[in-house]
Amino acid sequence: PAAPPVPIRPCSAVAMSRRFRQQGWGNILLNNNPETVSTDHDVVGRLYFDEVTLERVLDIWEFECPEGVVLSTGGQHSNQLAKPLHDAGAKLLGHSADTIARAEDREKFSSLLDTLSIAQPPWITSRDLVAAREFASVTGYPVLVRPSHVLSGSSMQVAVNESALDAAMKEAALCSEGPVVVSRFIVDAAEIEVDGVAAGGSVSAMLISEHLEYAGVHSGDATLVSPTQSLSAENRALVQDVTRKIARGLDLNDPFNIQFL
Repeated sequence: PAAPPVPIRPCSAVAMSRRFRQQGWGNILLNNNPETVSTDHDVVGRLYFDEVTLERVLDIWEFECPEGVVLSTGGQHSNQLAKPLHDAGAKLLGHSADTIARAEDREKFSSLLDTLSIAQPPWITSRDLVAAREFASVTGYPVLVRPSHVLSGSSMQVAVNESALDAAMKEAALCSEGPVVVSRFIVDAAEIEVDGVAAGGSVSAMLISEHLEYAGVHSGDATLVSPTQSLSAENRALVQDVTRKIARGLDLNDPFNIQFL
């Protein structure tokens, strides 16, 4: 019989620290969350309870002289430190600063998908209201407005008419200095998620799970099950193929997550 669906638990900094210890590596954790810091003492070699900023990370880097810095369990805030840490001479373990930038810049990532012939909703990049209105008039509403370098949902909005689009564009422009991507929002789309690990662009492990809610319903708190309950064999093979193409295209070298419509 098929295995019952089980909740998916993402990789945490504590889990990664435990793996480092099991492999004989020392590890240092910088944590600014009082709700989780109490569990860290048993699994890390040294614990810093402080703000996660470039200045603090570089202070620790200079004092501890570690082999490198791991950003992959720190969320959006840590991702934004990738380029300044790289520029400051810190060695990043896992994804390179360039890989993170290409994944977070909406225009660059969408262009990569086009280059790899991976289907995606129609999109444009623009900070101009007139161009955004023209695009929406052609594709039809609703449209999704997403500023670059924002994975946490800040200023990401679904606009259902022109006035909502105008407001969303103005807020997105204030949120990020990078390009603003406007794309067709697909209504009632199932959301499929892939958590995996890659090395040198080659995927070594992949877990496919399914959201219970439609794409766009939740923000942050989601209910996922694996094995998937409604994904066809054809679409499962497609998800696996596209995941491998993206991994190669970005030269992924660490844990990664991709969400599909």
